[in-house]
Amino acid sequence: MKLSIIIPFFNNSDQLIKLLKELERQVKSNNNFIEIIVVDDGSKTKEKNIIFNYIMENNIRIKFLIGKHGGIGKARNRGIEKSMGKYITFLDSDDFIGPKYVEGLLNDIFKHPADIIIYGFKKIFNKKVLLYKLPAEGNTNRERAIKDFFFQDSIGGYSCNKVFKRSVINNERYPENTAYEDILFTFKTFLHSLKFYYSSGNYYEYIYRKDSISNTYTYKNLNDYHNAIKSVYSIGKKFLENENELNKYLFLKELEINWKNFRFVGSNHIEIETMNRIRSLPMSTNDKINYGRNLKEKLRILIILYLPFPIKLLLHKHI
Repeated sequence: MKLSIIIPFFNNSDQLIKLLKELERQVKSNNNFIEIIVVDDGSKTKEKNIIFNYIMENNIRIKFLIGKHGGIGKARNRGIEKSMGKYITFLDSDDFIGPKYVEGLLNDIFKHPADIIIYGFKKIFNKKVLLYKLPAEGNTNRERAIKDFFFQDSIGGYSCNKVFKRSVINNERYPENTAYEDILFTFKTFLHSLKFYYSSGNYYEYIYRKDSISNTYTYKNLNDYHNAIKSVYSIGKKFLENENELNKYLFLKELEINWKNFRFVGSNHIEIETMNRIRSLPMSTNDKINYGRNLKEKLRILIILYLPFPIKLLLHKHI
């Protein structure tokens, strides 16, 4: 078995069946190379039955793992443990794939057998499509890939736009009972890898949904995000010689958490914590402002750095 595709599933049978139909169409000519694993994360009995019946009625070669609810990290971990492929990738059940997804991944695995193959991807907001391209196509090393992890939005801490050789996953597993589980897992697999390949393919389609975990901002989620960022920052110090670059990464992430807090959560505790961490970073105010990529981002930084929290809360509906 060449490639295992692991798909966690929780109470969204309609979206999953749409994805499975497209996978089934693409896998027909590559049955001997592909293994599809659907991992139930404690869905309602009705939802589980819909998927089970679909698999049986259509005679599809899919491993369907039933389990109790434990979150996407635990579901992915179960999928890894039951998988047989030399390579592993992940899909989210509420997202979609391009028409050349399977063909593209297999071609890259055979032609460019790297430890990790990375792809650009599409983010779809209703009818608007944003394309996240990689810096360049071709082979690269761990040093470059780790730097890109921190500073390229198209690479970052995502699982679904990557194919991992089983040996680089090794004993690594997703953190459980937390949001943003991709970040630390993906970063650790980078540390186990020597050879990376940046593909020109953009096969994965992330469908924006307001109610998804990654787009639901709560005190716990923002705290989980901070913990994930702090973990990769601490480990990254050992691999990035330029500490200023790493401080820039931490500054921009703390800024993002602060911004999301005053727009969606309104926690005074998160406001104090993030501002204390931002102020403690060894960089000038001019440097912080200049990290904004355009006038809007520079204005956002000024608001976060200098306006009192109550004023931010009053402004959140207008910014």
